[in-house]
Amino acid sequence: MRHVLLGCVIVLLARSGAAFAQTGNSSAPPGGDKQIVRPAEGLPTQPVPVAVPFNDPPPPSSPPPPPQPWFDTDIDGFATRFWLSADYLLWWTKGDRLPALATTGSPTDAMPGALGQPGTQVLFGGNINDEVRSGGRFRGGYWFTRDQTFGMDGTFFFLGSQSVDFGDISQGIPLLARPYYNVNSHREAAFPVAFPGQQSGSIIGAASSHLWGGDTNLRGMLCRGPSYQVSLLGGFRFLNLSDSLRMKEVDTFGSSGANGPALWTTVADHFHTSNQFYGGQIGTDVIWSRGRFFVDILGKLSLGTSVERTNINGWSSYATSGGQSGRIDAGQLALPSNIGSYGQSKFAVVPEIGVNLGYALTRHIRLTFGYTFLYWSSVFRVGDQIDRNLNPTEFNALVGNGSMTGPPRPNFTFKDTDFWAQGVNFGLQFRY
Repeated sequence: MRHVLLGCVIVLLARSGAAFAQTGNSSAPPGGDKQIVRPAEGLPTQPVPVAVPFNDPPPPSSPPPPPQPWFDTDIDGFATRFWLSADYLLWWTKGDRLPALATTGSPTDAMPGALGQPGTQVLFGGNINDEVRSGGRFRGGYWFTRDQTFGMDGTFFFLGSQSVDFGDISQGIPLLARPYYNVNSHREAAFPVAFPGQQSGSIIGAASSHLWGGDTNLRGMLCRGPSYQVSLLGGFRFLNLSDSLRMKEVDTFGSSGANGPALWTTVADHFHTSNQFYGGQIGTDVIWSRGRFFVDILGKLSLGTSVERTNINGWSSYATSGGQSGRIDAGQLALPSNIGSYGQSKFAVVPEIGVNLGYALTRHIRLTFGYTFLYWSSVFRVGDQIDRNLNPTEFNALVGNGSMTGPPRPNFTFKDTDFWAQGVNFGLQFRY
């Protein structure tokens, strides 16, 4: 009996060891390698394949995010697409210079009223139209893309007309005269307008100047950062500058009586110049902001053609107390030798620079203050078109008082000069 019990215990221990060995192998952690299962004793050892898990493929790479629109966060809080501004201009321009057109003097001088005489004083002439004048400027633009990489803009500006007026009338005292240079005698002389005891008369003169222009550009972003942006500009510019001078003289000869004056004459001269610039343009616009404040620096350079024209005409009329009258197409500074229309086209350069400081009142409204300088390399000015070298016998020949002797003067020669305009501006800007 003792031997039987001992044999049963041995059999149970052997079976428990085999089960324990199989259970221990199956609980090994999976690692992706094949596991070996040990069969019962007497059977060949064979590898048992186990499924190998694999990792999911990585998700496809997403495209890079689009470039963020530039904006000055402290000012706008979002990217603007549209802007419009209006500026009040307070500008100065390069003035014109007129020759001496009206004088007074002493009747006892050798040539009363002529330049260089002891008693001669210039009443009308010299530098004109160089004072400050008001105007306006309007700008607008639109970004075609939300990230402000491509857009367009346009500008239009004008300055109010500036004029200088002169008028004087005399019954003989003080003396009035129209000075000129006599090409026959080669010395200064003067036509009397009012002279004591001989004639009375009046002189009226008016000179005016106008300037306006505009441009349009395509705009592309060059570079930018959190608080700045640099844009390139390319487009077209137009400018228009015109000057005008009118002179009118009325002379009365003889004494006033029951039958009225014996003779009176009217003489008029008109000089007009016009300039138009047409050209291509490139430029740069740099904007920098800090808080609600910003600085805008704008530079442009235009290359093109300056179309320059001059028109000269004049007329004279007379009437007598006997009823005779007549008219001729000649003035005093405008005679057949220079009357007509003249023009030329010339290459010109027009640079412009502007600096504006601004403050954002709201997300959409800004106040601006700045300075602008504009230059034009070639224009006609009215003062340069006046030739005060006269041959007095030309006028005498026109009215039938003899024939002309000497060279025909005045004449016209092409004289151009440069021009500039500069000044400050105060503006209001709307952005959305």
